[in-house]
Amino acid sequence: MKEKLSFRNYISGNRRTMVLLGMFVTAFFLIRLLFPTVGYDTDEWVVSPESTLLHWENLGRYSLVWMKRLTGNGANLYLMNGATAVNVYLYTVLFLYFLNRTGRAGGWKRDLLCGMVLVSAPIFCEQYYFTLQSAEVSFSMLLMMAAFLLTRRVLERWEWLSAAGLVVLLLFVFGAYQAFVNVYVVGVLICLYGRGSENKRDNLGRIGTALAIFFVSLLGHLGIAYLVRGGTFAAQSGYLEVVWLQEPFYIGLKNIIFAVGKVVLGYGTILNLSYTFCMIFVFVQIKRGGFALSWKHFYLLALLASPFLLHIVTGQPLNAPRAELSLPLLCAFLFWKYYGAGRWPSRALCLIIASQLVHSQLLMYSDYLRNENDKAIAEKIYRDCGADEDTVIVFKGVRHAEDSVPVLLGHVIGRSFFEWTPMTDVNNASVHRIRCFMEFYGMDFVCPDDATAARGEEIAFPAAYPEEGYIVELDGVYYVNLGD
Repeated sequence: MKEKLSFRNYISGNRRTMVLLGMFVTAFFLIRLLFPTVGYDTDEWVVSPESTLLHWENLGRYSLVWMKRLTGNGANLYLMNGATAVNVYLYTVLFLYFLNRTGRAGGWKRDLLCGMVLVSAPIFCEQYYFTLQSAEVSFSMLLMMAAFLLTRRVLERWEWLSAAGLVVLLLFVFGAYQAFVNVYVVGVLICLYGRGSENKRDNLGRIGTALAIFFVSLLGHLGIAYLVRGGTFAAQSGYLEVVWLQEPFYIGLKNIIFAVGKVVLGYGTILNLSYTFCMIFVFVQIKRGGFALSWKHFYLLALLASPFLLHIVTGQPLNAPRAELSLPLLCAFLFWKYYGAGRWPSRALCLIIASQLVHSQLLMYSDYLRNENDKAIAEKIYRDCGADEDTVIVFKGVRHAEDSVPVLLGHVIGRSFFEWTPMTDVNNASVHRIRCFMEFYGMDFVCPDDATAARGEEIAFPAAYPEEGYIVELDGVYYVNLGD
């Protein structure tokens, strides 16, 4: 029956799920569709796209660069957010189809609820905060779902053409975002678990096939990244450093333990207890099986470990929860698998959906408030300075969004452009961030040189923003004190 379930038959037999899921995705992204915001990196992309593309090339994200060049380096926030919502809907539908091909179908409610838990995950909310790449990353996730289906086909029956197509897909997706390596591992493990075979030779053969495809794709990705970077092996950035090569062993080990602890405990606004519930589901099943060694148990345990792959390889801490981009997919699968196995798994699923909806909507609303507050600050400063495109403005101090509006802070969501560290030179992050944000909204000004910026450290401001005296003018240069 699994082999006869075509995508067309799945869609036609689940129209109610498709319609309700589409309505849910639209409602979930409504605030971003109606009120797009400018977040970190998006400001730089709109003002200076070439520097962003060069940065991505250095990180080995060549596919992201190709997609951006193909779409004409557009800066329409409404279009980008709309495309992201469409891609999220499509890859969720494809993921549900993949699950139904891999396991036993269980009714429209299960598919709908598991689709909702995937869509509403705060980790994705944090990822798609970066509007400049949200459409491309979500499209790459759609391609990853196609890779899942192709992987299942290759593991069922080896075909050179299918295997070659799979490698090409993975070369493209890995080149869009490093975290997709983790995502693919989850898909492979779901395929292997879905086989349900306890034959050692059969499992070892399929594991070998999966590893061969994975490493060929990964090495090919590294090779393309090497060529794109102009023949350098390492990206010129600290974005994905290998701690094992730079720090004592215990530092990397501590980082991994802390990362696992945060995910298990659902620490912070981006994470929740979805992983904890899934971990309990798996351990209960293993206990009911008398702790017997089996391939199914092995794959389930490997699935639980898979979100931490990048941490294990690099030894990096959980500074950016987006590194666990595979976590929502893992949890959606395990909720889908255990749905109907008693009342408490389905109740836990509904609880997690409610929790994620509250967190995600609060995060997106917080960013809307942050964006409006940042605009108000920028407009007041620009107006009070009587500035134009030839005016030199120097900023000192910081201004947090929560100083003015109630916000729920994520890793980057809800954080103001005016809370970066004070400027000490012309290349400092804050001068770049503030300038790009203000330029996006039509408030151009001139950045100070090193000597002019350093002069601001010597000024005794009568007051801090927004009180009278927060601006001091010296020799035609306006010095702005944002606060301590």
